Amino acid sequence: MIKLRFPACSLEYGRQISRTYSILDLKGMPWSALWNDKSKKILNEMSVITANYYPECMGKMLIVNGGITLSGIWAVIKGWLDEKTRSAIVIWNTGYIKEL
Repeated sequence: MIKLRFPACSLEYGRQISRTYSILDLKGMPWSALWNDKSKKILNEMSVITANYYPECMGKMLIVNGGITLSGIWAVIKGWLDEKTRSAIVIWNTGYIKEL
């Protein structure tokens, strides 16, 4: 992404592109799929790699269709994150289609 996609996007739009905007749609995903050992390991490894090698690449992350469970989890864990990270993550359960 850093070697190919960001430079190509920068060339296309005539300005520096160096951040991502990710959309994670959890519709139909069972919560057990996120909390098994394999998923936890993958999520942890992704987090470590991103923090160590690409700390400033995430512009925004939009998580949709997480339901009330994710909203409850987010209410707890967002306090553990620094303001910059917290402000980059947005969770919407409804109304996101119009906004997008």
